[in-house]
Amino acid sequence: MSDNVLVKSDGPITRITLNRPEKRNAMSLDLMADLTGTLEAVRHDDDHAVSVVIAASGPAFSAGHDLGEMGIRSGRGRLPPAVLTAARC
Repeated sequence: MSDNVLVKSDGPITRITLNRPEKRNAMSLDLMADLTGTLEAVRHDDDHAVSVVIAASGPAFSAGHDLGEMGIRSGRGRLPPAVLTAARC
């Protein structure tokens, strides 16, 4: 699919790895689309069993949604510092 999501199958198990360690695997819109697409592909693949492991590269599974991207994509620039501070709490 992409470099954001890595897929490896080993017999009946499919391992899906979030691969944005530089962003602590924060869920960007691209990562969410890649993950959803990967899960749909595995779901419809008759060669794989239902067993799926979701893992992540780097020191964190996921930091949540990529708030910096939300501000940029909305056309308003970065989110206000108060929003970013609240998100870190």
